[in-house]
Order: sequence, then C-alpha cells, then structure tokens
Amino acid sequence: MSKDTTEQYIKIEWHYTPPSYFEEKLILEREGYSIEISDGDITAQMTADFFDSQPGLHDLMTQELNYYFLGAQLIRRQAFEIHGGAIIRIWPDGRKDTTIVAQTAVMKMTTWLADLVYTDQEGRVHDTRRDRIDTTKSLAERSARHAATDRTARKMLDSFDAAVRDPENELVHLYEVWDALKQKFQGESAARHALGISRSVRSKLGRLADDEPLNQGRHRGQHAGSLRDATVEELDEARAIARDMLASYLKYLDE
Repeated sequence: MSKDTTEQYIKIEWHYTPPSYFEEKLILEREGYSIEISDGDITAQMTADFFDSQPGLHDLMTQELNYYFLGAQLIRRQAFEIHGGAIIRIWPDGRKDTTIVAQTAVMKMTTWLADLVYTDQEGRVHDTRRDRIDTTKSLAERSARHAATDRTARKMLDSFDAAVRDPENELVHLYEVWDALKQKFQGESAARHALGISRSVRSKLGRLADDEPLNQGRHRGQHAGSLRDATVEELDEARAIARDMLASYLKYLDE
C-alpha cells in the first residue's frame, strides 16, 4: 500500500502460534485494506478514514481471521492461537497512538505429516507441500467467505475444531459434521444428492462413529467391556471424510 504522507493510517497487529501454521507468506487483499500473514505475525493496513468509517471493523476482521484459520485447519490438522489485535494510528508526522485490544482463540496442538515429491505413472510430478499449501489457501478463503453468514458452515467448522481439541470424543465431533448437513438439507438423501456424497462414504463414517466399539465413538455404552482405541488409520479415514464433506459444502455455497 503506497502512502500519502498527508494522511493518517491504521495498522492492526495480531500474533499467532504456531508461527509455521502457514508455510509461506500470505497477502489477503480486501476492499479497503490488506492483510499480511507471515511467521507468526498478522498485519492489516488501511487509511484512517476507511477505518473510522467502518464501526466494528476490528472485530469483524478478527472474526474473519478466525474463520480463515479454521478453514486451514481442515488440512493442517493443527490447532492455533490468535492473540493481540493492537490498533496503531500513524499520523502524518510519524507519531503513533496504540490501542491494545485483547482477542484470543485457543486450540490444542496435533500432529503433522511429512512431505513428498513424486512422479506418477503418467510422468506428472506431484509436490505434496505445494498441493497442501494451495488446498489450505482455498479452504481458508472459502471458510472466511461463508462462515460469517452461513450457520451450517459455522457449525461444521466448530465441530471439526472440537475434534482437534477433544480427541477423546473425536469421532463424536466428526459425525456432527454430517449431522449438520442432514439438518441443513432436511434429510440424508437430500444432503448426499446436493453434495455428491456416496452412500458408501457416509456409511464408512457411520460405521466408525456408531458401530465399531471405539473409545472415541458415539455409542460407547452399547459396547461396554469391549471398547478399544481407534487406530491411526481409522481416525485418518474419519477425518478425511468429514473434511471432504465440509469442503464440498463450502464449494456448494460458492456455486
């Protein structure tokens, strides 16, 4: 943003952990302002006239950032913390007035996967890190775009986040993603048809959350004495199904 030295400007600064949550610097261009996300720091910049004409803008931006990070969490499978939100007014003579605003979102940390670069049978090179970054950006943008106005998107993102924060009930929360879709479309068949979800995929999630005798499942009382922990493979399968359902719904909202 080029600056007119006769104008006042506003910078808003947040910080986030882990600082590697996004694997490269991001610039989000919005109407009237821009946001830079990099290495644990978030900085928004705009003219003071624009900021002063938008009551509540700071809170709306903080909310958008939370939804952006929640969208990225579908791929990252990491939790995050956003804190800060200091508002810095920069006067034409260089003076700065700072207002401290406390905003915090706290989640629990989880694991991450190694990267691969490989060539498939048709000679195409795949870079899993690049693919992951691009997919993360896409989901984050869609989440930020829709969660503020769509109750179902918020419910699904909150359930996926709860699955990260509450691993002892992970399958309960992942199944809530599907429950939200059934409620939105007023039935299983309509939900599957609208989003192109196969019956077999939905059944896999139901089997893991309802039928298997798993400590993380929904019906533990029906399997008293025979419960076991879900395997890594079972949890990964349930996470992928819930993530794909959420991604399909966000795409549906775009269309």
